[in-house]
Amino acid sequence: MNNCADIISTSNSINKKKISNAAKNLKGDSFGSIFNKIVTDKIANSIKQNSTITSNSSPQELGEDFRKNLEEEMNQRVDAAVERLANFFGVGKHLMKAILQSLHIDPKGLLDPSQKKDIVETLVKKFGLDKNKAEALTNLITDFHK
Repeated sequence: MNNCADIISTSNSINKKKISNAAKNLKGDSFGSIFNKIVTDKIANSIKQNSTITSNSSPQELGEDFRKNLEEEMNQRVDAAVERLANFFGVGKHLMKAILQSLHIDPKGLLDPSQKKDIVETLVKKFGLDKNKAEALTNLITDFHK
């Protein structure tokens, strides 16, 4: 029995040394720094591949490209917000857009914190939500602003 305990102890000691040596070989790079480097490299490569900017581009062209990218990102965020809201109510995304339109709610307003209260009140009233569902809806719409 003592022999088994010695073998386990020796095995644990060897494993600890292997882990320690592996950690030393990382040259001080933490998981966070390795992860950030990978993400930064991926973003840089994406920008290089998708970039239409040349050294001869005028400031106006650069502004238009930036505006287009900003609008595209905003539309993606709005679509994601509408889809999450649709999932909350158990309906499709297109139906949710139609419901919002019939209630005179601009889908972009889902991303505007100043419109949150009005949107929540309108949806609670329209769907007859109880207090718990209303609170869950408020939390969901608050998540859109993050």
